[in-house]
Parts: sequence; structure tokens; C-alpha cells
Amino acid sequence: MFERFTERAIKTIMLAQEEARRMGHNRVGTEQILLGLLGVGETADLLSKSGVSSATLSDVRLEVEKVIGRGKDNIFIEIPFTNNAKRLLECSWDVARSHGHDYISDKHLFLALLGQRDTVAVQVLTNLGLSLDKLRDEAERELDSPEADLNHRDPKKDLPGFKRGRILEQIKAWQRRSEMAHQQGNEDLRAQALGRKAAYEQMLTEFDDTNKT
Repeated sequence: MFERFTERAIKTIMLAQEEARRMGHNRVGTEQILLGLLGVGETADLLSKSGVSSATLSDVRLEVEKVIGRGKDNIFIEIPFTNNAKRLLECSWDVARSHGHDYISDKHLFLALLGQRDTVAVQVLTNLGLSLDKLRDEAERELDSPEADLNHRDPKKDLPGFKRGRILEQIKAWQRRSEMAHQQGNEDLRAQALGRKAAYEQMLTEFDDTNKT
């Protein structure tokens, strides 16, 4: 699975492992992944956009320590994941595919985290007075933006043909989502999907105009 992770997602996991070591725990849980996400930066921006700019990494770290305490374990060189954290990582791939993506970014991890119930990470966010629904909506909005999708790609894959192919993939993915929404009778979701498709179609037109030979 980790071969699908973007650089920011990998950094998130590395920071989560560092947080576990710092707290004296020999397992990486959802709470450490949350701290890793905040350390990367964009998740902290989402908290701010959700109206809780005071919820800094230090605030969340203190709340995590209140919930789980500091450990006294002998720390392993390789720190394994808790069962909840494993499920979060697995769900992040489901989130990515549901958005038509073939990679896992830090935003996919965050959405997967918000989708898990009865975890320490969710308890911490709730204790801080954060709205999970509001956070989810903001993360979905940013994740579905055309610019965000292309920016998460491997910077080495910047050839025009690759970028055009990615745009076409997104057009097809949003068309499929609109058809699924129509079959489910969810016209609001269908309208949103068609709007995203139109955005990518506009991007494709602009891309072709820019790269005319």
C-alpha cells in the first residue's frame, strides 16, 4: 500500500512514528496519525478553516496525552500500527478510489480518519469542540479540486502527455460518479459530480490550448 503514498502521506506516517516514540508508546495509533497529519501542515489549515484556529499541533498533542497518557514501554526500532490505525490506512485507499484517484495523499488519510468511529483520534477532535462533519466537508472540497489532484502527483511525472491523461481520468471518474448518483436517486450529488466533471473539461480545454504545437 505504501507505494501508493504521496510524499506528504509518507511524511505523515514518519511523523506519527516519531510522536509514538516521543510519548513512550510502542504502537502507532490513530491519534499519532492525527498528530502526523497536523505536522505536515494542511490538516492544521483545515482546522483553521473550520473556525478553530486555536487548535494547534501543541493543543492536539496535549489532548492526546490527556486521553492515552505517556507510555513506559521499551520502544521498538520498527513501531507497528494498532488495529484501528491499520483499518485507517486500508480505508484511505477506499477513499482515494472513491474520488477516482490512484494514489493516497494526506487528505485521503484525514478523510479515512474522520470516517472511523470510536477511535482516540476522533475522541480528541471531539474533545476540542471540532465538528467532524464540517471538517469532512472542507476536506472533501479541497480534495475534489482539480488543482489539488494534479498537485499531489509525483513531480517527476510532469510531461504534458501524463498530465493530459490524468485530466481525462478525472473526467471519466466524475462521469461515473454522476451516473452512480443518478442511479441512487441522489440528484444533489449528481449535480456536484457533473460540476466537477465540467471543471476538468475546462481544464482540459485550457491545457490543450496551452500545449498546442
